Amino acid sequence: QLIDNYTKVCVCAWQTKLRQPVSPYLRRWLGGRFELEIPMMMSLLAQQKSNGDMTALDYYYQALTRIHSPVGYSHEDALTLLNQSLSLDPTFAPALCAIAWVRSTHPAYNETDLARAESAKMARRAMELAFNDACTIGFAAISIAHLEVNAKTGLDFAKRALDINAYSPLAKLAAALMHHYCGNYDESIKHLDHLADCGVEPLKFWADACYALNYYQLDRLDEAITAARRAVQSNPGMVLSWRVLVVSLARANQLQEARELARKLVQLDATEYIQYFERFSLYTEPRALNRLLMDLQKAGVPYSRSQEMEPQMTQSAADYSDQAWL
Repeated sequence: QLIDNYTKVCVCAWQTKLRQPVSPYLRRWLGGRFELEIPMMMSLLAQQKSNGDMTALDYYYQALTRIHSPVGYSHEDALTLLNQSLSLDPTFAPALCAIAWVRSTHPAYNETDLARAESAKMARRAMELAFNDACTIGFAAISIAHLEVNAKTGLDFAKRALDINAYSPLAKLAAALMHHYCGNYDESIKHLDHLADCGVEPLKFWADACYALNYYQLDRLDEAITAARRAVQSNPGMVLSWRVLVVSLARANQLQEARELARKLVQLDATEYIQYFERFSLYTEPRALNRLLMDLQKAGVPYSRSQEMEPQMTQSAADYSDQAWL
């Protein structure tokens, strides 16, 4: 078994180094987990190199360690490394895709429609350059959906990635997220169940957060809270995990803890202000968005940046309902 695993690592590392796509037969043999485990192993090697020996691939792998950091990451550091990667190879699709992703997750790069369009253009360019790289296409699908505020487009691209490689963890994650935003909660859970078998650490907290989002919308609140707590514990710097935990607690009328965590949520990321979230939400069904916005408000999340957190609830939980918010 050791020889077998060693052979798998060597083959995948060799193809990663040459930046050649792995054949479908080899992917099936390697298993989906190697799609991300090999890059993370290469990231550790890249960190040991001096600047004079760095390649485009090394700068990209160093940026990955920032993006997958369990305590949050510096957008500026990640972008600096990714731009250095592109300076050495302007056609390196993974770096282009990662830049689009970083920009899509930070409000400073989303303040104007022009800025969002520029980032979306980079993600689409990455898809063109990626050819049959399901990992990059799946990653780009999430970025494009957020930048263009269009979950249906993101779902189409996620399906394209799965057609290329049905074993790709990032393609499965993209499909799960897009199905969720399109209201296909059971279908999203099916993709997450397959993703759970991959055992890739950087994706575990994403899977748990997406599980929680689906359970929340399905009113399976105990499961939503449990999954959200796992996601927060795995990656305290991931804002999505805190958001779904806050709304799940608020929906379950555990308002004291919901309000305490809402303060943490607002401190983590300015995008969690309701005004921003409402504008750039990917939900295709108004009821799903209204439900989430209502529970953010129940937990005391302010509507705009100028509004302070309220010291106490002015309305009881019973005063809130989906119909009232609608």
